[in-house]
Amino acid sequence: MNLRKAFKKKTTKTLPSNVIQYTVIDTWQWVMKRVSKESSISGYTMKEIEDRINLPSTTLLQQQEQSSSSTTRRNFCRKKKKKASDSTVTLDVMGITTTNGKNTTNSSKNNGQGEELVLKSCHHGISSALDGLEDKDELVRTFQRCRIDHLGYAPPSQLIQWDITLAECQKRITKLPSLQQEELDKNTNDDDDEVVVAVLKEPLSSQGKGIHFVTSVQEIFDVMENHRNMKSSDDFLDEVMETKGRIPCWVLQSEIYPAMLIRDRKKFHIRMYILVMETYEDGDLLVHLYLYNRQEVRIAAQPVEDDDNHNTGGGKERRNPSAHITNGGFTGDNNADNKENNKNNKRKRVLLTEVKELVPYIPALEFFCANTFLQLLPDITRRVGCTVDDQPAQIQKHVLAGVDIMMTESGKPYLLEVNVNPRSPPTPDEVSSQFQSHLVSFLDDMINLVVFGKNDTNQNNNNNSGKSKNSSSKNSSKNNSSKSNNFVRLEDIVDAALLKQQQQQTSNNNNNGR
Repeated sequence: MNLRKAFKKKTTKTLPSNVIQYTVIDTWQWVMKRVSKESSISGYTMKEIEDRINLPSTTLLQQQEQSSSSTTRRNFCRKKKKKASDSTVTLDVMGITTTNGKNTTNSSKNNGQGEELVLKSCHHGISSALDGLEDKDELVRTFQRCRIDHLGYAPPSQLIQWDITLAECQKRITKLPSLQQEELDKNTNDDDDEVVVAVLKEPLSSQGKGIHFVTSVQEIFDVMENHRNMKSSDDFLDEVMETKGRIPCWVLQSEIYPAMLIRDRKKFHIRMYILVMETYEDGDLLVHLYLYNRQEVRIAAQPVEDDDNHNTGGGKERRNPSAHITNGGFTGDNNADNKENNKNNKRKRVLLTEVKELVPYIPALEFFCANTFLQLLPDITRRVGCTVDDQPAQIQKHVLAGVDIMMTESGKPYLLEVNVNPRSPPTPDEVSSQFQSHLVSFLDDMINLVVFGKNDTNQNNNNNSGKSKNSSSKNSSKNNSSKSNNFVRLEDIVDAALLKQQQQQTSNNNNNGR
């Protein structure tokens, strides 16, 4: 396909010479407005398009799909599930240049009435690379399919069908999943009161809702039966089948116990960002994975009580959601009478570098996240290959995910969830000015990488993790290319960690030989 012919569109409007048009998910709009004002992308004007259907590249894509009659690889792969709304992608962004008709290489097609709009690059956040990770039950299945479910990347988990009976439940669940199961088995006779608390997650739940702490099979079934009764009166199953093409399972998962606590005995989880980009190079489709090396921490609203450190009680009464659910969107009781109480249940978002006791864990966390996703790369690549269609190769896809990680008190990390197209705080006043600046820098870096491919931080590894985004060396220029981008290739993170480990081993061997 001829790039110039495919990506030209006539217009009579007068536009700046270089424009970046974008659509963004609603909660990120205030962030993008600040990016537009503070962006390091010199020479470009940022312009928001309210509806992604109005992006010129979307029109081009639709025309291409309508005119194409050839058989695509998608016909031979499992049908991709229908998404609720394509407008829920984090970011669609395009680089645009306008040229005067006299200067264009194809001026004969210019109508002479205005400028010619040339779409230089188009990037849609619609990649299917992480489709196998976005739902809780699909995440478990993907780990099983990649044969890494037993390697300790995620807590031990078990899937439970939607319509399971009590008898089937009792037959399938012989023991609740637990990180401490071996120790409990050894000490059963020593402490008969010791019980296992597991986490039961509702299908399609989000923002900390639908999380239940359970201690018995009967309690598990009661929670599920109550949920089925509530959903049976509406069109829940029909809507799920329409958007997912299947009925999701419940996930029974081990509690991260004993969990590491910070700031007066509060639980927390760490949010890291993974960006997947599909690019065409020499006609081949390649998949690139990046990690943003500025981490966030989501802290529970209330401290964990002393009794919660010992599994000696009944599940629901002992696990206070305000102390044990760390999701930033969870605000406690939705009852209007409890609005005042909900104010006290607000989770706090801070940068990891603000929590001094966590800073030493940054290298291990980055290695863990990078290594986990590299283990999943075959499945990611397969999904991308199954959704290759006849769209123009110049419309490149990407997808962003927020990866939630929780650590035990010994510092071992576990992956809890992968949130595809994550949301930001809906308003800036919910976070500190430092956190606001972090989000602005994050989107700025993402645009630089996605649109311009500017990622010169392959050497910007763990040693720089604690440095401010705005800090610069004496030799840095005002040029965009010298700006540090905090997205790092996963392979570079793993290679740097392994090299450091090898050097440390060599040093230890030399010291022992003296």
